Amino acid sequence: MRAVVRVRPLAVYQQERTMKLLELFQTDERAVSPVLGVALLIAMTVILAGVVGFVALGVNAGSSDAPQASLEFKENDTSNIDMYHQGGDNIETSNVVVKVNGTDATYTGWSSDKFTTGDVAQDVAAANADTRITISWEDPSSDRVVQLAEYTVE
Repeated sequence: MRAVVRVRPLAVYQQERTMKLLELFQTDERAVSPVLGVALLIAMTVILAGVVGFVALGVNAGSSDAPQASLEFKENDTSNIDMYHQGGDNIETSNVVVKVNGTDATYTGWSSDKFTTGDVAQDVAAANADTRITISWEDPSSDRVVQLAEYTVE
């Protein structure tokens, strides 16, 4: 029997060995995309939950509830419009804004610092045809303005 011995040059042997080591450290890059996708979805979910929580719980944290009141308008004997508080919450008159045809109208005829059920604000505006009166409430603790009533003279 004859034995066959293969002799390889040293350089070829070292190159094959180095390639096998590199194969051990190479990773499958196909798995990177799903991992990054999941990480991005989790990050987006956390950010969205934070935004929803802020909007739901924090936007009106410093503001007051707007008063709810029934206001009625009638023309009086002097051809002006009177406003009647028919019911609902008391309204701080310092927070009331009266606008006539979209322009601020300074109304100083309040009988007290609160407009309460049964009160009448006399001569709020002239009873000219197509005059639009808007009553709004300004939140003293924020920039929020809430319209309470609107009336157009016919």
